Amino acid sequence: MKLAVCLFGLALALSSVPSDAQPLASVERDPASGRSRLVVATPQVVPIMFEVQELWRYDPETRGWSREPFKPVAKSTGAGVIAEITAKIGLYWLKWTENGQRVEGQVFSGPVRCNDIKLGPPPSAGLIGACIPSRNSAKADHVPDPRIYAR
Repeated sequence: MKLAVCLFGLALALSSVPSDAQPLASVERDPASGRSRLVVATPQVVPIMFEVQELWRYDPETRGWSREPFKPVAKSTGAGVIAEITAKIGLYWLKWTENGQRVEGQVFSGPVRCNDIKLGPPPSAGLIGACIPSRNSAKADHVPDPRIYAR
């Protein structure tokens, strides 16, 4: 009986999440180390099923996105760290799901952030503004939109 009640409660919670809901997880960067991770900062009443699936890295030299080796992570949690993303300096695009809903987001991994990334409108369609880190600095620039090019 307990199991049936728990499963019913979980099904109710999953069905009540609208498809246009804001993601519960977000990418956080540790300012001291520059490392980034995916976390749920606000505790949830019902644990959420997260599946971290893909990591893409932007290459400033080729101006393209390439898929990085990344071991998929599946975790059910109500709060806390879901996945450590990378210690390697770079601009990344992370893909994950929350209770089956697809989510994507930019990941900055590096010791120095841009002071300002207000670049104005992109010079052409298919570009977005981003902060591109390097070892001792970071540069604001337009990059190919990973929602289009990280496939």
